[in-house]
Amino acid sequence: MPQRDFILRLIEEMGRALAEIRRRILGGELSGPRVREEVDRALVGVGLDLDLALRASPETLELMIASTGEVDPTRAWVLAESLYVYGLGAEAEGQTHLARTAFERAHRLFTLLAPSAAFYGLVEAEGRQEELEERLRSLADG
Repeated sequence: MPQRDFILRLIEEMGRALAEIRRRILGGELSGPRVREEVDRALVGVGLDLDLALRASPETLELMIASTGEVDPTRAWVLAESLYVYGLGAEAEGQTHLARTAFERAHRLFTLLAPSAAFYGLVEAEGRQEELEERLRSLADG
C-alpha cells in the first residue's frame, strides 16, 4: 500500500504541473518552444524523454512504460499526459503532423493504462482516450 500511495502522490504532483501547462496552452499564454521546455521539465521527474517517445516505434514506446513486462502506471500516465499536452501545443501552433503523432502515441499509452486506471484513481484516462480520438478525427478532417 505505501507504493500505491507514493504512485498516487507522484501522479497528483505531475498532474497538477501538466494541467497548468494545458491551461496555459488553451488560454493562449504558452506556445512554441516554451511548451516543449515545460513538458520536458515535467518529464525529468520520472526519467522519461519526449524526443524518444515521439520517435519510438509502438513496441519501444511500450517498453518505456513497461520495462518489466507490466505497465508502470506512473510512467504510463505521465508520458501519455505529456504527449497529449505537447500535442495540444503543436496543434495550437498549426503543426498538425506533430500534433497527430503526439496524440496517437498518447492514445496508445492511455489504452495500455486503462486496465489498471481505476485502481490508481486515473478514471480520467478513459475520458482522455475519447478526447484524443475526437482530436485525431478533427485533424484528419482538417
